[in-house]
Amino acid sequence: MKRFSHLMSVFVAAVLAASVSAAGAARHDITSFGAQAGGVEPVTEAIQKAIETAHSAGGGTVVVPSGRWLSGTVFLKSGVTLHLESGATLLASRDESHYTRGEGEQAPVLIRGHQARGVAITGRGVIDGQARQVMAEPDGIDSFIERETRIAREAGIDMKRPVTVKPNPCLVLLTECEDVLIEDASFLNSPFWSVHLGNCERIHIRNARIETSTEMGVNADGLDIDGCRDVRVTGCTITTGDDAICLKSTRHSGGRDCSDIVVTACVLSSTSCALKIGTETHGNFRRIVFSDCVIRNTNRGLGIFVRDGAEVSDVLFSDIIMECERKHYNWWGDGDPFRFIVLKRQPDSRLGSIRRVTVSNVIARGQGSSMIAGYPGADRVSEITLRDVRVTLEAESTADKRATSGLIIRDAADITLDGLSVRWDDSKGTEPAWDQALCSERVDRLETRGCRLDPPPRP
Repeated sequence: MKRFSHLMSVFVAAVLAASVSAAGAARHDITSFGAQAGGVEPVTEAIQKAIETAHSAGGGTVVVPSGRWLSGTVFLKSGVTLHLESGATLLASRDESHYTRGEGEQAPVLIRGHQARGVAITGRGVIDGQARQVMAEPDGIDSFIERETRIAREAGIDMKRPVTVKPNPCLVLLTECEDVLIEDASFLNSPFWSVHLGNCERIHIRNARIETSTEMGVNADGLDIDGCRDVRVTGCTITTGDDAICLKSTRHSGGRDCSDIVVTACVLSSTSCALKIGTETHGNFRRIVFSDCVIRNTNRGLGIFVRDGAEVSDVLFSDIIMECERKHYNWWGDGDPFRFIVLKRQPDSRLGSIRRVTVSNVIARGQGSSMIAGYPGADRVSEITLRDVRVTLEAESTADKRATSGLIIRDAADITLDGLSVRWDDSKGTEPAWDQALCSERVDRLETRGCRLDPPPRP
């Protein structure tokens, strides 16, 4: 771990040096290229001309001054910093024709970068996706939450769920880029993933703010780190209507490994999962640290979901305080502090694994059952340690009840519970389905030390 921290420090120093160098390069104000503020007529061409000019000069800063600026797709180039001054708002166009759609892209993109080196998005301005959603009846059943959907329907829950009105641009998509800095800027109201980094290396994201509607922002993830290496995320505030920070390895990134990732000192809220690995797991995940974070008003705190094969290993969650609360049925999460699970997306999907995961010094309040679960009949979840983890369960805030035990462990091996505490708070009532603090099924080598496992209160 010390060697890993040293390497990350060297990497951060290099990124900072690069950003200082970029800051000293020529500045190109978009108004010099014909852009006019107002947020009515697109200034896409002016921004792109400024980027091309900076890139041709060997690097520079493109300045978006105070005001409202409407844009479609712009392409970042090597050596260019896009700087949004305080008071600047870059608006994603609501006109589909203003976007250049790349082959295989899931959605249109506002700020696009591919195979660029030394790029940055900085400043205290705002990038606003102008998302629009409506409530509609589901056009099918989400197989991942089939059980939860049935429970909701039987409980009489309104089955309408949010649907995004197109266009649904991703605010930032960078692929195969190196030496990336995102600093201070705010990314608001994205109709799709807010910031998506695919197959990139040496990334530093600090002091960014990402916000989407917690009730309507379906698919509006905060930060998606997809098949990337050498990443540091620090001091960010993220509130999203889907996953807040999510590590993935998608087919779009070529199923590359996600490795050497540090997320620290962030404040997160999510209608799905705050800190998550998966569910797209076409490549491996190794050497991941999530630490010193505050999680509040979230549907799930920590998640590892392996559905497409691959190995998740050497992961540390430490020094985290969280409060979890059940959300509407369509969101993925039970108001549970954590869930680590191996599944198959399709019957013929590869079977992955979760190994060497430590959860340490965590204080959690939730409404759902936490879970550690392997694939039935296969040794695919092992060497999981919970150390000084304190979980308090309270009654669920919705009518479609799901919680049973405080912690469920099944189809796993080499599980260590050291100083685990599971308690119950009945100040808001009790649940008839509450069963026990710990439920273990088909677990080989379960070790407990200094645990407090209270029985649930009865009505």
